[in-house]
Amino acid sequence: MPKKKTTGAHCPVHSHMGSHSKCGPSCKPGHNHGPGHAHGHAHRPGFPSKCLHSVQPVVIGGKTVYAGGAMHMKAQDIMALHESVAMAAVLEAAGAQTPSPTSLLVVPLTEARMPLPFGVRFNVLSAPLHDFGGVPAAWGPFVSQLADEVKDNVCILGYCDGGHGRTGTLLASLIAVLEPQTEDPIAAVRERYCRHAVETSEQGAAIFALRGKPLPEKYHGTFMCDMFKQRAVLKANAEPIIIDTAFGEVPPQKK
Repeated sequence: MPKKKTTGAHCPVHSHMGSHSKCGPSCKPGHNHGPGHAHGHAHRPGFPSKCLHSVQPVVIGGKTVYAGGAMHMKAQDIMALHESVAMAAVLEAAGAQTPSPTSLLVVPLTEARMPLPFGVRFNVLSAPLHDFGGVPAAWGPFVSQLADEVKDNVCILGYCDGGHGRTGTLLASLIAVLEPQTEDPIAAVRERYCRHAVETSEQGAAIFALRGKPLPEKYHGTFMCDMFKQRAVLKANAEPIIIDTAFGEVPPQKK
């Protein structure tokens, strides 16, 4: 049977058809996305669950930080990153001049399952955050600690459940600290990592607080989870609609 024709070429590293430009502004044909990368956007607004973040590299402060979501990452993805870092350490010990990280630090931002391979030892710095919430009071010192690790050439792998809110907050926070020249860390992480990164006003405020600044007004009321909460409140407080079989819907009478 003849093969079914498709519209557009298949993206070689992403799970969609069409122009490779749909993958994002920083994604180019032949670009090395790192081990286990899978970023299959549905390219429809309001559907962040269609993003698949599995050990995705993000350049911050001239260093590569890895990020993802536990529901999308697999043990072999993390193992591939672990082996690449271990190989870099061997090369450095042998005298090779390489800027590659020589140790891996796993930073889970969730209390959910950790998709780590069996029988492999990892360095873990636990930092569980509330889903769809904010950050603890010690967030500033914690981010500064991680920023120092990045400067010292430690490979960071941070992840939450879906890889959007908490993971995006961590990435944007590192941008805020490591890139003082970058005016808007939230816009930067959404360009480099995912347009759905950072989901609540509390997360956004925490990012700019690292610079001693308030959340810019342009972000007020724009975060996805905040809009969902507002809709839920409006729906809960809405007056019931009376249905009349003869005249259709009748709005509630004012008291």
